[in-house]
Amino acid sequence: MKASNNRQKISILVLSLLLLMPFSHLSASAAVEELQPGLHTVPYKNAEYMVFLPLSFSPEKKYPLIVISYIYTGVKDIDPSEMMDSWSRVAEEREYVVVLPIVGGIDEKIIEWYRDLLKDVKARYSINRSHVLLTGFGDGAHFAYYLGTTIPEEFSAVSPVAGTLKGSWERRIYFKKSDRRPFLILSGAADSKVPSRAIQESAEKLKSQGYDVSYEELPGEGHTYSDTTVQKIADWFGNLAG
Repeated sequence: MKASNNRQKISILVLSLLLLMPFSHLSASAAVEELQPGLHTVPYKNAEYMVFLPLSFSPEKKYPLIVISYIYTGVKDIDPSEMMDSWSRVAEEREYVVVLPIVGGIDEKIIEWYRDLLKDVKARYSINRSHVLLTGFGDGAHFAYYLGTTIPEEFSAVSPVAGTLKGSWERRIYFKKSDRRPFLILSGAADSKVPSRAIQESAEKLKSQGYDVSYEELPGEGHTYSDTTVQKIADWFGNLAG
């Protein structure tokens, strides 16, 4: 009777392993696919992020990371795929990994969500943790101010474009006395939606809090996150990284 019970238990165990094998194979295949060069969309905790890996990508090497802060609030300043497209050309040349989390809004849990996401991304994509740039445009720029001042330890530099400190999350912004990261703040001279003066005021506010801030107004640029803008940020980030 005992031998019969043992055989039954073994049969159940073998059947369970056989049922799990196809799913394990699919999971492993998905993980391998994510590490292939190119652009991928990856589900993450009831949301998703876009990631670009250069052709040279190898888990044996460490890569600088570009994090694009993007918030969809019902009014689309720019399509996230356009930002990824602009950055992917620079990232291919300079061997960067680029990540754009797609977030639909802000709540009290967003900071922990971002912390967890960045921890996962840095481990999964072989990131050089001392070379992590945060950038954003419009509402994403406003959110970049928030992230860059609230959890500065996650980044090494911050570059908001066409956005200000003022906005929905202004009251949540906390200027830490340590871990202040350098900022490159950009505005378009022809931007009629977010005037340069308002962006300059944000730069001045950060400076008054002890931040190392560079501000630049781009001639002829409107309310846009152009290839010129991306190149300007990449040059600045490259100089910081040495």
